[in-house]
Amino acid sequence: MRTFHVELAVCYEDKSWESESVSLDLNIDREPKDHELLDKAEKKYRRENPKTEAVAFGLLSVWDQED
Repeated sequence: MRTFHVELAVCYEDKSWESESVSLDLNIDREPKDHELLDKAEKKYRRENPKTEAVAFGLLSVWDQED
């Protein structure tokens, strides 16, 4: 199991943005592609913040930690 810490740029309609962190626990034996991490992090962020008004997400940084 590896934990990936993903720093997201959360963008809003008024073109403002903020940085948010999401941790992903993945059972994976290869290096995930950036778009895979972004997709999973966006889904987790939206699940945890159902009232968000975010319109787009960007990947700022990723670091991982192996268990």
